[in-house]
Amino acid sequence: MTSSMRNGSEVYSRRHRRDNLLQEKYRNNNGSEELGQGDDGTVRKKGTKGNQRTTTCEDEEFANVSTWYLVVIAVVRLLACVGWGWGILYATYHVYMAAERHLPFQREPDINPGIFSEQLGRGRDSSDYEWVTFSPLLWTKLIIANLTYQLLKLLFSNYQQIIPWISPCCSILLFWNTVGFMPTIHMMTVPVIYWHALRFRHKAWIWIITVVLIVHISSPLVHVLFTLDNGQSENCLYIFIVASAWSLSRGVSFCMDVWDRPDNNKLSVQSLFYFEQYVFYLPLSHCGPLITYEHFENEIIFKKFRSKFTHNFFEIGKKIFKLLLTTVLIELIYHYLYFRAVALTISLISKLNIWAICGTVYWLGQIFTLKYKVLYGLPSSLAEFDGLTMYPLISCPAYIHRYSVLWKDFDRGLYTFMVKYIYCPSIQKFNSLDPSNIVPSDLKKLAASFITFCYVFIWHSTSFDVLVWTAFNFLGITFERFGSLIKRKMDHAQKLRPISWDFLIEPLICVPLAGMSILNSSIFCGTYDAAEAFYNKLSSTWTARYNYHIGICFFLYCFTHVGVTVRTWVPFSKAISKRLIFNR
Repeated sequence: MTSSMRNGSEVYSRRHRRDNLLQEKYRNNNGSEELGQGDDGTVRKKGTKGNQRTTTCEDEEFANVSTWYLVVIAVVRLLACVGWGWGILYATYHVYMAAERHLPFQREPDINPGIFSEQLGRGRDSSDYEWVTFSPLLWTKLIIANLTYQLLKLLFSNYQQIIPWISPCCSILLFWNTVGFMPTIHMMTVPVIYWHALRFRHKAWIWIITVVLIVHISSPLVHVLFTLDNGQSENCLYIFIVASAWSLSRGVSFCMDVWDRPDNNKLSVQSLFYFEQYVFYLPLSHCGPLITYEHFENEIIFKKFRSKFTHNFFEIGKKIFKLLLTTVLIELIYHYLYFRAVALTISLISKLNIWAICGTVYWLGQIFTLKYKVLYGLPSSLAEFDGLTMYPLISCPAYIHRYSVLWKDFDRGLYTFMVKYIYCPSIQKFNSLDPSNIVPSDLKKLAASFITFCYVFIWHSTSFDVLVWTAFNFLGITFERFGSLIKRKMDHAQKLRPISWDFLIEPLICVPLAGMSILNSSIFCGTYDAAEAFYNKLSSTWTARYNYHIGICFFLYCFTHVGVTVRTWVPFSKAISKRLIFNR
């Protein structure tokens, strides 16, 4: 690391101080993890988890609430948790029975072998292509490569000039072993393309290049690259496409974070090497998660090597052991619950009862979250062992009832990327075009959200399934924004207490959004045809038997109550303990 790079970074930090403050202002208004306004209109501390309220707000909130009202809320929420939990178990039982009755061949271990097929005498549902592809890669090759990386760092600990080369070299060799020589060379050219794109002097070129490359990695030309490497499977092609998509997002992050630095800094050969080091950072290079270049630069590039083996070993080991248990749980679920096979058998869906339909839709989203807890968790743990601060892992979707919370908690890295590089710059552009603020701020935020979800659609692939899924996510966020606007007007007119909103209003009005969110997840986690079949079955049942109306709405109401309970658990539990236990 040269002094010019450090000086360039200091100049960049000074120049961006005002812009970062402005970005944080908009992040606060949008309810990000920084200090700002939460989804329910309350102020949260920096570093607090989710939407938990500060101590001052909780004291004001519960100061004038009677004890019997708190007890009623506690009882209702307890019943909601029990009802939602019972509904999940009962729906799971119907999913199991439906697969046993209609898909008997799935449980044959000879036809569908799995890790535990010999011990359990049951076949595994292998239709989850992503899990079948990445789980062996992470638990074998990635672990071995990272052990090699850490051992080489210890071996060359006295040679600081060599250490920065170890991670990209190990990552490139792992790519070569996994996807082949030609695809690896293709990936190595991506940072060079973005590095040269900095010479265009306009940020629009960065996004144009990104869109073109995203379309390119799914084109027939990529298949030609794999035909040049004999013996490469479809799994290798999928790994290459996913890793390339992550590298393109890293390219955007690099360009935006160094944009205002001097040319002799950002266009230097050393800057290109730092870029390659960022793209091919071993723990995160294959399947994410995403971190910004500025964050990587501050915590990896500009920090001297120091061994953290004794300090982090037990903590990281405990995290990896939990992820191993989660992997075993996922494998056991795939050996007993064949919900993906049910969802992909479109002709079978019309024969299922309402409980099996609900259970299948629920488990499509639940297993997706468990899967990414491992796919993101293991690389994140290895990166933390290397000294890199990572985002918290995914929350359980069984209590996430709102689109905004789901997008923030599922992938914090991607969420930060979208807020920092798309949403906030869009707001700033709209403000520069409208200095008199003629256009309402809520309309500007809505337009910025639309632009953000356009990138989400392009980045995840421009298929019809992803288009529908993205559109419903945008609608869900838009409905929540209108709901927040209505709540602010109600607060101003009626002086509505936050606890009354949480207990009486939010669980009720979020029922339609919760239903749309669960059904929408079946598009992304399954297929559009499966989601359409689910909807047709539910709508036909809805018109034929009205008793199902009450049942579905009741369990969705329990679900939204559970979501509010988890979000407000800390202040509410403190208030209950003060009133009932300490009599204060």
